Amino acid sequence: GVKESLYLDQSVPAETVSPSASGASAAPAPAAANADVGLNAETLQKSIGFAPRNEGGRVTGFVLQARDDGTMLRLAGFQAGDIVVGINGRPVSSAADIASQIRPGARLSVEIERGGAKVPIALNLEQQ
Repeated sequence: GVKESLYLDQSVPAETVSPSASGASAAPAPAAANADVGLNAETLQKSIGFAPRNEGGRVTGFVLQARDDGTMLRLAGFQAGDIVVGINGRPVSSAADIASQIRPGARLSVEIERGGAKVPIALNLEQQ
């Protein structure tokens, strides 16, 4: 319960690329998911877990963990161990900040930390 302010540089919008480009590449690159791959809010919430990253007693992001074989994590453009630090231009300080944004038809701009670099990921969730 500590209030924290994080500022994210959003001068460059997240690039949208085809889902086939969001493989297991080691190099950080923008990724996107779309309705063609069946990415929806319910499946995303069931298949991806969030563990808080604490630094100095404060939550500074949420580490992504696959709850299944990792397929949905990869389809969304994420990798296990990515750290969500912002959604739609706002910093995340609780799991509720993330969960409240994942809804049918949502368009999300997610900023993650991967291997020390900040990576933007654009998600377009299906209507259910």
